[in-house]
Amino acid sequence: MAAKSAAIATPAAAQAAATDLLRAGNAVDAVVGAVLAVAAAEASVLLGPLSVLVAGRGAGARAFDGRVRQPGKGAPRPRGFKDGESIPDAARVGAPSLPAALFGAHAAFGSLSMLRVAGAALDASKKTPRGEVLQAVVTRGPLALSERGIGGELVAVVGRLEGGLLTLDDLGDPEIGAHAASRASLGGGEVAYAPWAGESMDATHAHVVLAADWHGTIACASFEAPGDGVSVEALGLVAPFGAAPVKRGETRVAPGVPLDAAAPLAVREEAGKATVALGWTGARFERAALLAWLGDVQWLVDDAPPAGLTAGRLSAVVPGEPARALARARA
Repeated sequence: MAAKSAAIATPAAAQAAATDLLRAGNAVDAVVGAVLAVAAAEASVLLGPLSVLVAGRGAGARAFDGRVRQPGKGAPRPRGFKDGESIPDAARVGAPSLPAALFGAHAAFGSLSMLRVAGAALDASKKTPRGEVLQAVVTRGPLALSERGIGGELVAVVGRLEGGLLTLDDLGDPEIGAHAASRASLGGGEVAYAPWAGESMDATHAHVVLAADWHGTIACASFEAPGDGVSVEALGLVAPFGAAPVKRGETRVAPGVPLDAAAPLAVREEAGKATVALGWTGARFERAALLAWLGDVQWLVDDAPPAGLTAGRLSAVVPGEPARALARARA
């Protein structure tokens, strides 16, 4: 890997894919390929939430919202569940937009072909049901999820007949544009983060991948691999929980609304350059703490985590020559 490039990821599959792609492409290629590699290894990733943040020269700090959406498009409002009534698992499954967010980030800032970026994922899942889904997504785009083969299987398992809300309309390509990142002042620079990052976040099931390339661009992604969800055996996938069941007497969450998910990522910029990026996983945390840790980069040099880091894992990339990738954890 070039001296000015670095990547770090919490899953091993993501680390390997990102490191390989940095040799041929840029930071965005590395992050997109890393997420796909984990989606090949973990059944619940592809249908779960995603946040992508890109900053640095020419990027302008942009965020891509791949959170799961509330399902129910194109279907009449269900009567809703009564208080005390058993709610089927299918009613808690939402509509995925992770593939659309990956394609959006790659189209905006990637340099390699999507087929090359997805190479590790496709090789690892070859001749498996999950591999066939990934092949369809990579070659035909996010709309592959709404086609009768894949979409039909998803709707059969978590759609109306099973007490769920998911429809083929939900699986149509969601509009995933590049959002301007939210910003906060920090000393002589600014911190950029996803606009949907809450003040308090639960990153217990979150994973991150961070990459910096020789152009000075930093790309980050956070995603989840939860153990709970509905198994879609024909596709080799697990549909994670997160949607809000419709209940009688309560206002319905509108179909298409993004569902809450942790976005434990932040990038520090100074004089238009991305100088450090952080990702936080494995525990609950406050957004203010993540931003504060970016203000004291000396801990990266001293090999000493911030005093406020009491649990979980903090990952960082620092561009430059040489670029650095570091992980710090406390139990």
